[in-house]
Amino acid sequence: MMEMKQVRKLDELGRVALPAEVRESFRWQAGDKLEIVMQEDGILLRKQGTSCMFCGGSEDLLHYQKHFVCSNCARSIFAMAGAEKEA
Repeated sequence: MMEMKQVRKLDELGRVALPAEVRESFRWQAGDKLEIVMQEDGILLRKQGTSCMFCGGSEDLLHYQKHFVCSNCARSIFAMAGAEKEA
């Protein structure tokens, strides 16, 4: 993805407006819920529910009810469930 740099000012309530190009490129619309993830060097914004509920990964997602689980975590869960049945 191409790096884009813009400067935005926080308003009195601590809000910042995302540029239209950013919203359009990620298909974010008014009313969408965004996760705010604090990292060492900044923050990460992503649409809620588009990452694994266990590890936060975004590759090979499976949709289960209202949640997403990556295939690695799903395999681990199935392996644990199989181990419990054998015990």
